Amino acid sequence: MTPQTIIQASYAAIAFILFGVFFFALFKNKEKLKGRISAKAPRAVFFLCVFAAAAILNWIGLSSTLEEGETAPWIFKLMASFGTTIKMFGVDWEGANSPALAAEYPIYGVACALCFAAAVLFTALLVIAVFLKSLLNEVRITLLRRTAKKSYIITGRGTRQETLVKSLTDEQKRRTIIISPCDEDEKKRYLTEGYLLIDAEADEETLIKAGLFDTRETVLISIADDDESNLATARTITRYFASRSESLRKKMNFTAHIMYTNIDRTEHFEFSEAAEGRINFFNPYEIIARSFLFNNPVTRLIPPGFIETQKARLKKRANILHVFIGFGQANVQLLKRSISINQLLGADFNAVVIDEDIKENEAAFRNYSRGLFTKEGETPGGGFFPSPEEKYRIEFLEMNALSTEMYETLIERIKAADAASVVICLGEDQLSAETAMELRQNCYEADIPGAQVSIFVRAYKHSAIVGDDVINAGFKKGNEGGLIKIETFGFEDKIFSLDAICDKDMDTLAKHIAENYSGGGEYSVSWKNLINHERDSNRYAALSIRTKLNLLGFDLIFDETGKTTQDETVLQDFAAAYGMDRAQRLRADKAYLDYIERNPDGSIADTPRNNIARLEHQRWNSYYLVNGWLPLPKAKVSAAARKNQRTQKHACITTFEGLDELAAMQAGLRSAEAPEVWIAAPEAERSERYREALRDCDTKHLDCDQMDCLVGNLKDTKYRIVRKDAG
Repeated sequence: MTPQTIIQASYAAIAFILFGVFFFALFKNKEKLKGRISAKAPRAVFFLCVFAAAAILNWIGLSSTLEEGETAPWIFKLMASFGTTIKMFGVDWEGANSPALAAEYPIYGVACALCFAAAVLFTALLVIAVFLKSLLNEVRITLLRRTAKKSYIITGRGTRQETLVKSLTDEQKRRTIIISPCDEDEKKRYLTEGYLLIDAEADEETLIKAGLFDTRETVLISIADDDESNLATARTITRYFASRSESLRKKMNFTAHIMYTNIDRTEHFEFSEAAEGRINFFNPYEIIARSFLFNNPVTRLIPPGFIETQKARLKKRANILHVFIGFGQANVQLLKRSISINQLLGADFNAVVIDEDIKENEAAFRNYSRGLFTKEGETPGGGFFPSPEEKYRIEFLEMNALSTEMYETLIERIKAADAASVVICLGEDQLSAETAMELRQNCYEADIPGAQVSIFVRAYKHSAIVGDDVINAGFKKGNEGGLIKIETFGFEDKIFSLDAICDKDMDTLAKHIAENYSGGGEYSVSWKNLINHERDSNRYAALSIRTKLNLLGFDLIFDETGKTTQDETVLQDFAAAYGMDRAQRLRADKAYLDYIERNPDGSIADTPRNNIARLEHQRWNSYYLVNGWLPLPKAKVSAAARKNQRTQKHACITTFEGLDELAAMQAGLRSAEAPEVWIAAPEAERSERYREALRDCDTKHLDCDQMDCLVGNLKDTKYRIVRKDAG
């Protein structure tokens, strides 16, 4: 064998080794390879490269040991080289190559050393992967607890847990511990794919081992398919937390997100109040609804010409129709949350709900949200504050989604509406998509313009049938004409992800709204002191901000990267359109009892700020009614209380003007509590005392707080105010 051949072969061996090592290091855990090549490919490439390099070097070494002129059959040299190469991976290399050859050709010696080291490394990694995975898993969990600033814990098992686990990025995977009882195959799969696993139920001991109660930031998600398991985890966390001393509780830095799907009554969650706001309950279908409503505010569905931005309201009463085809869990939540969010002054909430078998879900909905269906004068007990002018008109129709009757009914209703949105969720992507396309065709045939109707399909998977090129073939942005675009939403991989479940920025915004009530004054409440129902109320107040900004000609966007800063000129324009300077003067001047600008006759002025506050109260009414609350009779109002948490009745469920009557009634009751003092006091003092009581009893200023404090509420979030045409 010539010197040139030995040198070239040595370089080739080194190239093989380096390629194998770098390929393994670069692609072993890369998510971009999923679905394209086998997860075992990096290890296989590493082995083949090292084996090929060793075979080349051993062949050269064996050839060099033959005496000059001596030959050996090629099959003999091949078998000898193969045997020596295999021994290298057993950390036993006899060295068929001679030391003299390495001394004569240094590059050959370097190649041999690298090859043996790579073979030993491969064997070590293989041993760890096959025999020491459990030990390595324990070590990694310990290191995570000691070094990571933030970690995640996922508990439970089932299809949703699998979807969430698969959605983890490489960075999230390294910081996530999965708690789930597994069989041997599941355990092997988790460890092979690089996940951290505790093979156990989520009991107290396991949660402590996972580091949930450590001082570093930890986020737990309980996502078992059955509600019972998730509630059990929440109870375990609450009991442990409540049993610790106050000083230890303050050091804990965890948040737990507990999934439920089949529970309506929030009383099931009252036990968690002892965790001081650290436990949040989420319904995956509600996550779908929240995401949908933020991306599609009611102001996006109606023609821009309907809005008078100078007054932040509609120019005239409008007939806006909400259609829900299918009434399973997703559309039940969408209906509830649409009622809570899609409110506009001068527009009733009109909805048509269609399903082939609707009776059971309709009955449950009517019972739970019975306040929506109580007609004026029918409320038991009588003697209430005025009912809102805007009404809830919800019609349930039992029809087959494929029937001619359904399409004819919908076309008739859509044509009669000023604007309509149709949400289709029939449980199967293909059925929902085909129903949407058939409805669109019926709209075309009825000459319904694209600006009048919006069609949405809830899709589970990113399948071809719901691909944009399939359901919207021929639709091009900027060349829409009268075309109707079908929009998809609610994909499971988007819903069951850490970002969607935790929704940190929306929660931060909701916390700021709660803590900045009354400008951070006496009505402000610490997040941990709110009950679950009240925390959710603030989340829906946050979700409604985009609609209010749209009415002023602005928009709210979410900057996912967090790299852009708020445009100060936009804030100045927003402040001018809203009347922020006037608002701050009203808040500072104690001569104004309720921060509301009024006409000379005492009526509430038609200003942008007043109208947005009025809309916020209408939204608040709707949220409470859809969640099972009813108006509180006047006879039940006391000087100190205007709601009864146990009976779920609230006197503030009334018109914006009705709040004036409520405040006056409570102020009078407070004055009457000490009649002897009141009667003996001079007229001027009595008048001032009454004004102070009236100011204390007013609640309209709370409806102003959300937008008065908007800029401050948005701090520490990725939400930015923009002009509507730039949103």
